[in-house]
Amino acid sequence: AYEYYRCKVAELVEQANDAKQKVISLINVSKYIQESYYLGRFEIRNAEPEFRMQVFEILNDRGLELTKIDRIRANVVNTFFDEADRDEYIEKWENIVTSFGTDSDKIEKYLSVYLSVIEKEVSSTADASSELLNAFSTRNIESSITPQFETLGQARPFLNKAEEFVSYYKDISKPNLEESELEISTDYQNQCREVLIRLNDLSTTQWHPLILYTYHYTVNEPSGDAKQFYKLLEATEKLNIRRLLVGSNPNIFENIFVRAAHEFKNKAESSSEDPYTQTRNYMIETMQSNASQLFSDELVDRLSQADSWNENYAKLIFEKISNQKFRDSPGAVDREVNLKNTHLEHILPQDLIWGSGDDTWPREFFKLDRESMNIGQEVESYISLINKEQDDEAELSDEQIQRKEEIKSFLQQRFINDIGNYLLLNASDNISASNRPLSEKIPRYYNDSDDFTGIHVNRYLTTENEDLDRKKLNRILSQAEKVDSVNRESIDDELKSYFDGFWTVNKLKQRRVQLILDILEILSFKELDDEFGLRTECKQVEERVRQQTEEEFEKRLSMRSL
Repeated sequence: AYEYYRCKVAELVEQANDAKQKVISLINVSKYIQESYYLGRFEIRNAEPEFRMQVFEILNDRGLELTKIDRIRANVVNTFFDEADRDEYIEKWENIVTSFGTDSDKIEKYLSVYLSVIEKEVSSTADASSELLNAFSTRNIESSITPQFETLGQARPFLNKAEEFVSYYKDISKPNLEESELEISTDYQNQCREVLIRLNDLSTTQWHPLILYTYHYTVNEPSGDAKQFYKLLEATEKLNIRRLLVGSNPNIFENIFVRAAHEFKNKAESSSEDPYTQTRNYMIETMQSNASQLFSDELVDRLSQADSWNENYAKLIFEKISNQKFRDSPGAVDREVNLKNTHLEHILPQDLIWGSGDDTWPREFFKLDRESMNIGQEVESYISLINKEQDDEAELSDEQIQRKEEIKSFLQQRFINDIGNYLLLNASDNISASNRPLSEKIPRYYNDSDDFTGIHVNRYLTTENEDLDRKKLNRILSQAEKVDSVNRESIDDELKSYFDGFWTVNKLKQRRVQLILDILEILSFKELDDEFGLRTECKQVEERVRQQTEEEFEKRLSMRSL
């Protein structure tokens, strides 16, 4: 308010023609304020807190509507108004407010998470948000929520915990969390940090109540266990990834995490058994009964039949796969992936035509000159329309523009944005690779060969499983280096032909099957014995994924969904 009126007065003064007029303007403003308003101070002493709040509500109803956080502050001040520790507890509230930069939305979001953990009658953070005023009230107003400010014996511990939990909440919700910021055993700091960063990058918040309470418990209680906390955190991530890949109802999901927080709290307070394991089992079993599509054969089928993949989810899954492989085999060439330094690369590029009319990618990927597919005619049509669009003397009709965009959208959703078409690259390699033909991309992928080949999900474009010809790879890397240093004019045509023709629809399908099996492996729960059959029926599962992938691509290549 101060800044608003300061600017208004400044604007008024600026409009004056000279110094005398400016002085007159200020005198007029001063007289207007002094003569047009009455300023009164009302101080209520020796009254019940409930009466003071009634007066506050009446005065507030006659003026500008206050935010929910303003009203909560009034409750805090009112409750401790006549107490010796008034300043201490008002300061605790102000500490909460300033921790979030006085942003009312952020404060309300935090308090909703906090209340959903503390109050057993709350089943979701949305419910908690609608009940905040009742929780910070001195009386119960048609609500099952306990009014935490009914007595000072309730208000003090409630506000103490609310202030204490702030730093833990900020840790778990921080998008750029540093390893050293987590207050748990150093043996599990890095793994927990990785999971928390991925969860926050997924833009999911339903898990906040459970992880807030268990993180605080792990740090502060003698029975807190960093290893078990990591296991609970990992289970939370797996469930979140499963839901996002399948698209299950997030509301059911949120309720389960709030109930899991209450479950953990109850077990920790009343049982000698491990609350982490019990809560993890409860969470998995409850989710399985409420969303069966996230488990076993149903999940296998959903992933195998997925027609496109969200880039952000794919990047996070690739990072999880690669880091899990790194930890499982630390002596191997695989290396840990830092998500901040990597970017998702499309092997088949987002712009299929390179430069001015180079149609190598669509011709080689779909083998237009060698195979007969329904999609071939549409791709040829797309190439023709792009070439015509680039011709200065030609102009596309509205109908042709629409057709071009329809084909482009179809190719992007069904091929370019398929999980089998993604790689993980360092940022600089991603930029330099761009939309070039594969014979020009490969040398850029291998700018730092250890970085590229050490990422597990990139193995299909390495010589690890003899997917690429090792001799040809060494030759093209050597020739590309000489071309870059101007010691050679160009790469041999035979090598160009081999690499430009390497990445095809069939290769994408093969890699897709491998990646889906990798995804199933890193999303599996040890609590569910051989959930996907990867241990006892690996060949059958692989064949099932392959068959469903073939059926899915048959639809794509027939253009049935265009």
